[in-house]
Order: sequence, then C-alpha cells, then structure tokens
Amino acid sequence: MIRYIKQKRGLMLTGMLTAASMLVSSCDDGFVDMNTNPNALTSPVLENVFTYNIVKTAGTGYENHRANLIYCGAIVQHFASLNTYWSGDKYLSNVEYYSAYFDTGYQNQVKEIEQIISLTKGDNNLVNKYNIARIWRAYIYSRMTDLYGDVPYSQAGQGYLNNVYSPKYDKQSAIYADLLNELDQASTSLAAGKDAYGTADPIYASDITKWKRFANSLMLRLGMRLTKVDAASAQTYVKKAIAGGVMQSNDDIAKLKHYDTNDNNRNLDGNTLKTQEYDAANLKGKANSKLSKRLLISFRNLRILVCLISQLYGRGMLTHLLSLQVLIRLFRKVFRTDMTTRLSKR
Repeated sequence: MIRYIKQKRGLMLTGMLTAASMLVSSCDDGFVDMNTNPNALTSPVLENVFTYNIVKTAGTGYENHRANLIYCGAIVQHFASLNTYWSGDKYLSNVEYYSAYFDTGYQNQVKEIEQIISLTKGDNNLVNKYNIARIWRAYIYSRMTDLYGDVPYSQAGQGYLNNVYSPKYDKQSAIYADLLNELDQASTSLAAGKDAYGTADPIYASDITKWKRFANSLMLRLGMRLTKVDAASAQTYVKKAIAGGVMQSNDDIAKLKHYDTNDNNRNLDGNTLKTQEYDAANLKGKANSKLSKRLLISFRNLRILVCLISQLYGRGMLTHLLSLQVLIRLFRKVFRTDMTTRLSKR
C-alpha cells in the first residue's frame, strides 16, 4: 500500500513539473520582445544629459533663493534686508538655507556629471566629451568645497553606478589637489578635430580652445586660493594656468543664455529677484533692493562710527556704548544729517 502511494505521488510530481515547464516555456515565448517599449531609451544620450547638467548647475529656484541670495549673498553684503527670513546679513543660522546648495548640488549636478564621466572614460572616440565633463565636474566640486569645506568627493555620485550610498567626506586639501590635477590633465587632453557635444554644449558649443581657457582660468582661481595654505602648489598651478592660456576677453566667459519661457530656461537668480524680492510694481518701492540701498546711504555715518569705536576701544566698549538709548540718538542724528545733505544738494 505504501509503495503504491509513493508511486502515485511520484507520477503526480512528474506531471506537475512537466505542466509547469510547458507553461513557463509557452508564456516566455516572445514575452520579452512583446513587453519591450521600442520608443524607450536603453542607454543615456550623452548630449541630453550634458545639457541638462549645465542647466541644473546654473541653479534651480530652490537653492538660488535660499543659499545664493538670502544667505551667502547677504553674508557678503551684496544684499541686505529687514525681512526676518533674510538670514545672511544678520549672521543667523538657518539650516534650511545654508544646506540648500548642498542638497540640490549633489542631486542635480553631481549625479549626472559622474554618470557622463563613467560612460565616456576610456573611449578614445569620446575623448573630448570625457575631458570637457572632467572640467565641468571640477567646476561643480570647486563651488561645493569652497562653500562647505570637507564634502563627499571621491565616492560622490556613485549610488547608481557602484552602490555607494553613504560616500565618505574628503578633506578640502585633498579635493583641491585632485581638482587642480584634473584640470591640468583634462585641458591638455582635449583633442582638436574630434567630436564633442556640438550644439548640446550651451556654453561654448564644443569650442575646444575656449574649454581649455576655461579650465586654465579655473585652475588659476583655485591656485590663487591656495596661496595662504600651500604656496608651492599655488605657484606651480598658477604658472601652468597662465602658460596654458586663460580667458582673453568677454568672448571667453562661460555663460549660459537663458530664456524667459519656463523655469527650465529662466535665469532663476534673476527671476527670483524680479518676482519675489525686487518687484517694484508689486512691492510699491519697498522691495529689498531699495531698502538695502537706503540702508547703505542713510546709515553710512553710523557704520563708520561703529567701526571706529570697535577699532579704538574694542568690542567690549562697543557693546557697552551701543545700548538702545544711544542707538536711538545716533539714528536721529544720522537721519537729520542725511536729510540736510540731501536738501543742500537740491
């Protein structure tokens, strides 16, 4: 009886396996071809990715407004405002603002340029595409490390390519050394007569001479920024940059022409200033541009006085003197002096 049951079980398993194999083979017949979209790309188009990367490196509305304008731009006094959300001119910490460029830079700039590098490296037919991408990559990372110091570099942008999802932070000194080396190698490896990105290059239209000048000019900039920390390297690369040929005129400037059609084409620095911060028609003369100009003109005597007190008596004395009562008196005096000056000029 047991033997009979085992025989039946064996026959049933054999039948099931046979049926399953027939089912699989019949379902797989033409299945892949049937479900392949003939209009979909199976590999990236380098020209499209490069153009996209250039445009995104020029900036999006997010980091342009937060990191560039109301934080960094205000820190260096290019802008000033009494609006509380403008943090840079008041030296207030705002993590959303100062992290904006970091967040979008690695997402929109680093990822694509690293992909282009990986797709063009080692292919002699793509030597110009590879080296132009290396130069642009150096520009991207130079802005990143100048703003944040130690940042992900050697492993950055490798999540999709090599499954590196937690890249290490590299020292700024190591990043600078590699950027300068990359610029040196890339600029000298560009080959005249070989294809590049053509009209998909919105900056130089693949003009190899201009890309070399851009690379050497960027090398000169980075070299000069090393003068206080590594004079020997600074001298080496500054001399290389000048010998290689830097920008000669405004025709060599690396610029991206924008069109006021949509946010993919607009200059989002200018668009943000026009529509959100400095639109005189909507803000009726109370925009930040006029406010900052008024501050610089009306308070110029006060700023000189503050600097003088600080230099002569130190910050402690400055803090003691600039009480609310003293400030009110100074403001009144400055406004009276400024108004008298304006009236006398009329």
